[in-house]
Amino acid sequence: THHPSPSYVQHYHPSSPLLPPIGSHRRHTLPLTSTPSPKTTIASIPSSFYCPLTLSIMRDPVIDTEGYSYERAAIQEWLSRASRSPITRKSMRTGDLIPNRYLKDAIAEYRGRRGGGHECEEN
Repeated sequence: THHPSPSYVQHYHPSSPLLPPIGSHRRHTLPLTSTPSPKTTIASIPSSFYCPLTLSIMRDPVIDTEGYSYERAAIQEWLSRASRSPITRKSMRTGDLIPNRYLKDAIAEYRGRRGGGHECEEN
């Protein structure tokens, strides 16, 4: 598969067409622990744990009316500049976002199983 270079982050702008496919970012992210082990690899982290805007593992995920999840601060910043979904380009408001408790719990459980209590990369 083709993996875009790290410079593709510049395309995450309200006026850009569509975002790169979710999951294409995994090659450029850090594992959950500060020291990678053979059991915890970047490929083993579920792609749904990553925010499509920050390309980082989410800490406070919210879900929109179409079922896409984002890091709360990232989507709020996005919507302050553009009133549309960064994925579908349909109209969106911050009031459309609700906490994604299931995803937040799944990420916390995964971190607990992997011993990944360390901070993940921040963008």
